[in-house]
Amino acid sequence: MLKWLRSIDWFAIGASALILAAMLLIISQQKQPISSPNQQASQIPAPMSPEERMADYALALDVFTAALVVIGALEIWLLFRTDKTARWQADILTEQKQLGRRQFFAENRPKLELRFAQRLRANSHIQVSAKRTYVEFSIMNTGTNAAHITGSRVRLDWFYPDDVPNPDAMGGTDIIPHRRLIVSARERCTLDIADTAPENSFEEGFSEEPDSRLEQAKLFLLGWVVYHDDRGSEWGDPRTTYFCRAYNPITGRFAAIPELADWEFTH
Repeated sequence: MLKWLRSIDWFAIGASALILAAMLLIISQQKQPISSPNQQASQIPAPMSPEERMADYALALDVFTAALVVIGALEIWLLFRTDKTARWQADILTEQKQLGRRQFFAENRPKLELRFAQRLRANSHIQVSAKRTYVEFSIMNTGTNAAHITGSRVRLDWFYPDDVPNPDAMGGTDIIPHRRLIVSARERCTLDIADTAPENSFEEGFSEEPDSRLEQAKLFLLGWVVYHDDRGSEWGDPRTTYFCRAYNPITGRFAAIPELADWEFTH
């Protein structure tokens, strides 16, 4: 209904009504005979016939109807102007709500990060082998709401710094338990690998590189974890945290390196 009313040219209708009212007023003025002052004084007004009274009533009714048409057109114009303003204000309010929703989600959401990635020593809480390197790391919720882990890929392997694979091609194992992780809680996981970098652990072709090339290899802990807000899907889309850390034999810990800074992000 409103769409049909908006399609009408109310300005043209109002202008036509005004023109009609003006023409009726001009016609009514032309019906009055022009007489001199002496004639007006000498003439005694004759009583109006029923036909003349009906004509005057019809003329007055036409003028009144034209005025109503003009007023109605103005009211409809004001109505649509108010409706347009209200819709504009509603659009602004909707955008403000969406912006506030996004800001609230950004400030009140879970966030999983890799923490405390380190090599386990012989006196650790698990039995270690002298021929293998054992690594422990934690996935910690540093956000403001509980998270639910739905998937992961983690790989511990030897790589040249310029040969670390992209997340989609890294392989790895889903070793992080799929469970609820409250705020400040962490999930500890353990991986192990041979102590030295074997030649067959690299991409095809690198095995023919000289031994000095193998000495540049580093032990990397890389992977990603997928999770969502524990309150439900209406609180935002699933998020993924990526990590890539290189082992530092001096500290016994894994740390991010500048050359692979694009690996460390959350989306």
